[in-house]
Amino acid sequence: MNWDELIGCLKKCKKGVIIYGIIMLLGALWGLLILISKKDPLDAIVFRTTIFETLFGEKCCSGWPITHFLMYILIGIVSPECWPIWIVVGVIWEIIEYAASVVMHKKKKKGGKKKEVLKKKEGEVVEEFEYGEHWWAGSYKDIIFNTSGLAIGIAINFAFSGFQRIENF
Repeated sequence: MNWDELIGCLKKCKKGVIIYGIIMLLGALWGLLILISKKDPLDAIVFRTTIFETLFGEKCCSGWPITHFLMYILIGIVSPECWPIWIVVGVIWEIIEYAASVVMHKKKKKGGKKKEVLKKKEGEVVEEFEYGEHWWAGSYKDIIFNTSGLAIGIAINFAFSGFQRIENF
């Protein structure tokens, strides 16, 4: 690939990059909200499936994987030609989240504040959370939700563009 082809590819990805930028900004604002309020409404379990628990030992599913899914649908719709880039970026992001989680977890073990554990009283309903205090935790399921959302977004794009973009794919 020469420089002109690379620049052409990046131009095709521009809308997807803009969406990523907006989502990153919103994510940073959401992170501040979590730090200030000590609560993360997106962490509550929205629906259950045992597939991820069986395969990866991860609870599923809170609002977080759903946000990944929706973001990647948008990216697939506006920038389908760059799908390999979006998959790689999603995997790299999960690696960064995993590394951040390891660092934060080690810091907490060395004397950081511990989160209080909610104990269920008889008849009391305690909301279940997916990530709890480790909301920056790289996840296999996020990669699956990203890829699934991307595939659906690309399919939507092709359906509404009459499959004309396949030639440029």
